[in-house]
Amino acid sequence: MSRRTRQGGWAGLIGLLVVVAIVLVLGRIVLQQMGMLGAHAAPASTPMSRQAAGDASSAQGASSAPSFTAPIERARELEATVQQQARDAAAKVERSSQ
Repeated sequence: MSRRTRQGGWAGLIGLLVVVAIVLVLGRIVLQQMGMLGAHAAPASTPMSRQAAGDASSAQGASSAPSFTAPIERARELEATVQQQARDAAAKVERSSQ
């Protein structure tokens, strides 16, 4: 117990700093893989990051800011497709019950 009192909390503080450093490094790696960090971004390895990279290369504009309209449009198209499939399924059920 006397050894613990001599530490004065330094061991815990150093351990906490090591944990924070590890979390920062892992967070940076994840952001690079997702393409959220610009200059030193890793090659696109996930389907979503490859698609985002394709959208960025096909966009014609001098701005380097990410465009959020493309994902919104994809979401709207997906919503319309799902709604159409739901209507088709309901019509199919209706026809089969007659």
